[in-house]
Amino acid sequence: MATAAESLLLAVNAWAVPCPVPGVATDDSSDVETYVSGMQKARLKDKYAWGTGLPRLPREGCAPDRLAQSDALRSLGLEKRAQRLEICGRVAELFECADCCLSFKGIWGCSLRSCPGCGKKIFNRAFAELVPLDRQIPSALKTLPGWSWKVLDYSFYHDGDFPSQDEMRKMRGVVNRATDRAVHEKSRELYVAGKRCRLRFETDGAPMMTEGWPVASAPDGSARVLEGWAVVQVGRIGKQPTCLRCGSRVKKIKGERARLCPECGPVEWPDWENQEVDNRRWKLRFGIIHIPVSEFGFDNTNYHFHTCFFGPYLDQARVVEIFRQESKKALGVESRGVYIQKAQRGFRAALAHALKYTAKLSSSTPERLAKYEQVLVGVRRYAVRGFLHGVHIEEKKRGAPKCPKCKKPLKRVAGLGVVPLSEIQGIPLLPEDEQDYVKEYLDEELAFQRVEEMAIHSPRAPC
Repeated sequence: MATAAESLLLAVNAWAVPCPVPGVATDDSSDVETYVSGMQKARLKDKYAWGTGLPRLPREGCAPDRLAQSDALRSLGLEKRAQRLEICGRVAELFECADCCLSFKGIWGCSLRSCPGCGKKIFNRAFAELVPLDRQIPSALKTLPGWSWKVLDYSFYHDGDFPSQDEMRKMRGVVNRATDRAVHEKSRELYVAGKRCRLRFETDGAPMMTEGWPVASAPDGSARVLEGWAVVQVGRIGKQPTCLRCGSRVKKIKGERARLCPECGPVEWPDWENQEVDNRRWKLRFGIIHIPVSEFGFDNTNYHFHTCFFGPYLDQARVVEIFRQESKKALGVESRGVYIQKAQRGFRAALAHALKYTAKLSSSTPERLAKYEQVLVGVRRYAVRGFLHGVHIEEKKRGAPKCPKCKKPLKRVAGLGVVPLSEIQGIPLLPEDEQDYVKEYLDEELAFQRVEEMAIHSPRAPC
């Protein structure tokens, strides 16, 4: 029979102490109340401390197709991405509630663009980040004839091989210049009216407006009401590391604790500190929004752009002509795949159409998925252009899940990295709280049309 000291030691060494709710089975559901002691957290930190890298797990627990893809990634020199893919969904982050002291685990994903399991999360997060843009459009802009959300797609000529990163950067530049040229030609009077104008301000520092349009000073000094233009505030209030001797911003020095001041040289703390700085300023910009999203066709090398565009009506024939000129100038070969259509179902459907391939796989074989991952290393998937470029938009922050019991924010266990699920089996799984935009827009006829159907809608833009 065990002594009292031995019984206490067994209780301390237990990995989790589940306290089941009456009438509920003790499994990985969120209804199971589990407390993790300090001794248990210390033992986990000894094995999986933060900053020690991802844990190595046996390959036997990974699906065969995923192992084939990870081997293909290693053959291409992407060892870290291969390791992330192998442990995707097999490790978790440990959270705890400061109020009720309960512990929960959240499944960790690799976030690779070629991962079958993470595509849905990537789409949902990108959609949630971009969907507030529609609310930032002034009502005056929406009243202009022909100004609305549109689907504007570009498809480039390809020879059967994946383009290089330099070619992909040039292609994005072609898309941006072709769209800008088409807009400036279509709305030439509105655009030229605001060139070289300076925004006027009220006595309280607010921009001067009349009937929703900004008032600016023309080059000759006269006041001018600028239709088709918008006033936005860029920058934000934030912390900035500042030298206390001269007030200059200091920068990090790799491998050292000191900071580099452009005036005083290396400075040690407390000669510098983070000070609150207001970098906000007003900008006068032409009122269009352009969100180009790059992707490859399924099982092919056709690099093309699905874009979400707010602005004036654009003539397709003229856009095709401009696109041919810009692609010939930048790439040496003409491309003429352009597809334009008004977003009949509104901004959300157009945005889902632009982002659709973040939620889908671009290939059917592990080797091609690995090649796709290699091609997109260092390539930005989407960007916001137009008058909202660089504008800080308040959004609901991710990464702070709430306790299922008391609804208070949970915090990651400090100093602990990701932990294999086999080590924390008794800890309940954190319920998914992100909105599933994929499910909401999966049946949209335009938003998730098959890539080969694009050729049916517009012979000029085959995918």
